[in-house]
Amino acid sequence: MSVPAPALRIVQIVETLAVGGLETMALNLAIAHRKAGHLSAIFTLFEPGALEKEARAAGIPVVAFHKKKGARAGPILRMARQLRADGVHIVHTHNASVHPYGALAGKLAGAAVVNTRHGLALHSSPRQEVNFQRVLPLTKAVVFVCEYGRQYYAAKGVAPEGKSSVILNGIPVEKFQAFRAAPGSRRPKLRFGTIGRCVRAKAHQDLLEAFGRIAQELPEAELEIWGYGELQPELENRIAAMGMGERVHFRG
Repeated sequence: MSVPAPALRIVQIVETLAVGGLETMALNLAIAHRKAGHLSAIFTLFEPGALEKEARAAGIPVVAFHKKKGARAGPILRMARQLRADGVHIVHTHNASVHPYGALAGKLAGAAVVNTRHGLALHSSPRQEVNFQRVLPLTKAVVFVCEYGRQYYAAKGVAPEGKSSVILNGIPVEKFQAFRAAPGSRRPKLRFGTIGRCVRAKAHQDLLEAFGRIAQELPEAELEIWGYGELQPELENRIAAMGMGERVHFRG
């Protein structure tokens, strides 16, 4: 007769729960932990964000620490007190900006600390990267979402041998299964699509250039862009300049 493993108390720490890939993955992970019988919560370093409502609906507590700009010790101490009060076993931080706060708070609270790096260092400052490396001795493991990312950071000394591994992002597919694709159902249309925030890291400008070349040979081709962000006006101007306003559509 097998004995069930004891429940763990696990906290995900993110900047906010704004709508984004990292934030959605952290929420999905918290929900999966809860379904597996563990106690799961999410801490946000700044404001809670739009996904807070979805987290609470799934039974995931959200604690926001409302950090102000600049390096501050206050959030670390408040996090540590909350982690200790909740009896947390594992602190899982996401990316470089929150890791020093989570690592120090986790150490003070006696919790094990792990980190996931989502992509490359496009959104972190040199100072954040230095601080990230300073708390690596307090970090049990650093996880990367692809092998290229692990190799990129290994060259920078941020993926220490024996502490780093690759775990691909998982996606709960159940809610998408009701919307099956139907390739060819709208011929002769050939529809391309992309999903992501309208920021430079997502390379929408490169996509528009590539689509512009395809569109010259395939007059039936269309492009749909799902997402939003600060670059949307710039992208819309580019689309207008290319004369493709009728063939490229923003869906929000």
